[in-house]
Amino acid sequence: MTDIADSSLPRETQSPAAIYAAAKMSSARAALSSVAHDPRLADVSVLLGALSVVAFWSFGFGVLLGIAALVAGVLATRVPDADRADTVIGLLTGAVGVIAGGIFLAAAVPWL
Repeated sequence: MTDIADSSLPRETQSPAAIYAAAKMSSARAALSSVAHDPRLADVSVLLGALSVVAFWSFGFGVLLGIAALVAGVLATRVPDADRADTVIGLLTGAVGVIAGGIFLAAAVPWL
């Protein structure tokens, strides 16, 4: 038996672990591609950006939310059905949240 799932080999000669691993990877790729092409990413970017601006004072949590908003906004720019205004608003609020959180961290923690 081989440990690699090879489509040229009959299923009887492949190990069950290799078949399971190949099926798991294909389902993970399908899940990631469906999330990466979701038009709601623009809305997620706006939500995370707004939360990052509100939570800038929470010692790094606002910065993490802002980074997540920026990532969601960049992914939303690649989706053809996403609302462009929401994408831009999400990118801007995410950037403001990261900047405000960074300024707060620099002021609150003097040894940084």
